[in-house]
Amino acid sequence: MLTGKNNEEKIWNYLKGAGLSDCGTAGLMGNLYAESGLRPDNLQNTYEKKLGYTDETYTAAVDSGAYSNFVKDCAGYGLAQWTFWSRKQSLLEFAKSQGRSIGDLEMQLDFLMKELREGYQAVLSTLKTAGSIRAASDAVLLNFERPADTGTTVQAKRAGFGQKYYSKYAGGNAASAVSGGKKMTAKELVEKAIDIAKNHNTVYMWGVFGAPVTESVIASKAKQYPSWYTASKQAAFRKLIGKGYFGFDCVCLIKGILWGWSGDSSKSHGGAAYASNGVPDIGADDMIAKCSGVSVTGWNSMEVGEALWCSGHIGLYIGGGLAVECTPAWENKVQITAVKNIGTKAGYNARQWTKHGKLPYVTYDGNAEKPGTTPPQAESTSGAACKVGDIVEFIGTKHYASANTASGPSCKPGKAKVTQIYQPDKAKHPYHLVAVSGGGSTVYGWVDAADIAAGTTGSLAVGDQVKMDAAATVYGTTRKFLSWVYAAKLYVREIDGDRIVVSTLKSGAVTGAVNQKYLTKV
Repeated sequence: MLTGKNNEEKIWNYLKGAGLSDCGTAGLMGNLYAESGLRPDNLQNTYEKKLGYTDETYTAAVDSGAYSNFVKDCAGYGLAQWTFWSRKQSLLEFAKSQGRSIGDLEMQLDFLMKELREGYQAVLSTLKTAGSIRAASDAVLLNFERPADTGTTVQAKRAGFGQKYYSKYAGGNAASAVSGGKKMTAKELVEKAIDIAKNHNTVYMWGVFGAPVTESVIASKAKQYPSWYTASKQAAFRKLIGKGYFGFDCVCLIKGILWGWSGDSSKSHGGAAYASNGVPDIGADDMIAKCSGVSVTGWNSMEVGEALWCSGHIGLYIGGGLAVECTPAWENKVQITAVKNIGTKAGYNARQWTKHGKLPYVTYDGNAEKPGTTPPQAESTSGAACKVGDIVEFIGTKHYASANTASGPSCKPGKAKVTQIYQPDKAKHPYHLVAVSGGGSTVYGWVDAADIAAGTTGSLAVGDQVKMDAAATVYGTTRKFLSWVYAAKLYVREIDGDRIVVSTLKSGAVTGAVNQKYLTKV
């Protein structure tokens, strides 16, 4: 039974219950809105006059059998505007099997998830793990909906629709530094910085605090800082217009987050409000001067969220010997780098900083980081017994379509991989498992916590041999590895949270870094 006051709230609640992440739910809903306005009885507008039906009369005629050409009439229909004959036939057969109207909202949502599970597993995986609305939206647009126009303007527009639902139901605008009069915590600041570095397209732009890259922003900043915004830089920025890029500089990254940046491409500064939340518009050198406990030593005992400074430049310490900084060096964007004062790290560029200190605009817990601590992650996938990416022994005989479904089909027990965790303290079936090849199981769905054998989690260790999933990309990017990597047995060379450095060799050169969820121990 659907819960909610209106269609959009019902859809949000349903998709969240099906295990989609907040960003995945928003990205999918943005596409559904673009297709149908979230109306399950929506008949493609251009076919209303052609067929002589309204949304309501077309639906009634299909339900009663008075209209028998639903499958072959080429008219888009429903939430996802199903158009191709085979998909419309499957929709009609599914509705009849459920005893529901072809325009029933819950039936269409059930069918939508059925399609994703059975024919679009890669899209579903993205929707369940997405930490970026744009990434989720593009996955649906390019690989599920596939309209005639999938250009960058359409991509940005649909992601913008998704942002509105995220802001409304997931608190997307709650990234404000002050909520109910309280300061943002250092942990929240760091998690937002990591999210921007990992999940958003960014570029270094002097004096910009999170604005989408547009012609007006380029022109305005070129007028304000003419010596920095050279003709060649302006030309490079123009190539990014309409492609979902946000501009930052080093101190503006920190200020933008504290001013409430939420990644809303429909807003002039990505949702940030200039000089808000008691945070002034100051430069990097002034910001470190306002910090407390400023020191040139004690790098190994810093707190997560401290500011890192060198002349004219500033970043954030995120733990584990790493920082987030926006710099034109290396990748010319918001990026994760190693703090050279602590030590270099394989796969990361490293910077030597001069000072560090606590920002006055956030609250710290007062606990210095212990050596070897893993930095916070942009997304949390905590569970009492296992975590995403673990290989576990599934001992149950049933799996479910969503985390709270009442009944589900049978499956065989055996080894499986944890691919998603949803509300482990509340959901009926909080763990999503996918059977591991050769492990004996046929599970592909949500399962009870009690059906995962205790002590069977497969956390990786340095030296383990692994295989890489064909869907894997270079960590933090959408770039694929060379084809031979996916067929090779790889050694785990370094572990940093969910970031795993792998190689075909036990020592020496590395192949690259990948998210742990794409690796299976062999």
